[in-house]
Amino acid sequence: MSGIDEEQLIERVIVARAELGVTSNAELLTLLESDFEGLTMSEVKKAASKATKRTGGAGVPAAAEPPSPAEKAPSKRQEKAQEKAKGAALAELKSAEATMMEAQRRLRAAREGKIGSLNAVAPVNIEGTAEQFIQRITQAAIAGIIDADDEPFIKLRIEADIAALEWVKMAQENGAISLKENVIALGMEVQLARLIKARDTKDMVAGRECYKLVEKPLPARDVSTPVDANVELDARMKAHSAMQQTGSGEMEQMD
Repeated sequence: MSGIDEEQLIERVIVARAELGVTSNAELLTLLESDFEGLTMSEVKKAASKATKRTGGAGVPAAAEPPSPAEKAPSKRQEKAQEKAKGAALAELKSAEATMMEAQRRLRAAREGKIGSLNAVAPVNIEGTAEQFIQRITQAAIAGIIDADDEPFIKLRIEADIAALEWVKMAQENGAISLKENVIALGMEVQLARLIKARDTKDMVAGRECYKLVEKPLPARDVSTPVDANVELDARMKAHSAMQQTGSGEMEQMD
C-alpha cells in the first residue's frame, strides 16, 4: 500500500463495521477514500480481510436472511407429537420439583436434629404459598446466602441448592417462570456450576466458599401447622398444565 498506513486503514475498517454497520467493501471504499488519498478497492479488500481475521469475524454484519416461506399449519400427527412433548416436559419439571422439595426435607431434618427419626419424613413447613416458599429458597440459592442454621450442614445445603437451581433452570426453559434480568440467569448458571463441582469433588471447603454468611436467619420457614408443599405444588402443576393447553395465563415472574 503505497502512501497509505495499512494499520490505520485496518482499524478504520473495524470501527466502520462495528459502529456504522458497513456491510460491503464498496461501502468501505466510499466511506474511507476521503481519508486515505488514492485508496483502491484492492487495498480495501486486503484491509477488510485482515480486519476480519483480527477480530475473529466479530463486528462483521451478518447478511440479511431471505424471507422464509409461509409456514404450513401443523398436521394432526405433529400436533399430537407437540402435545406429547409438552406432557413429557411437565412431568420432568414436576419430578425436578419433587427432588427439590425432598432435598429441603433432608436439610430441615438435619437442622432440627431429626435425621434417623420418623419426623425426618414429615412435610416441609412453609409460610405463605408454595410459590413463595420456592421463591425464597431459590433466591437464597442464586445469591449464595447462608445463615447459622444451615452452615453446619453445608453438604446438605449444597444438595438442596443444586436441586433448587436445576429446577429454576428447567422451569425457565419450559416457560413456567421468567427471570427478569439476564444477569440473574447468568449468576444462577455460575453458582450452579460451582456447587456441582464442589459436590462432585467432595470439596466442602470450596463449597462453603460459594456462600456468604448472613447475621440474621433467612426469611421465616415455619408455621404452627405443617403444610405439605408437594400437595400445593401438585395443584400448581395441574393448573400450569391447563394453562399451557388453553394458551391462557401469564408467566410467573421471579425477581
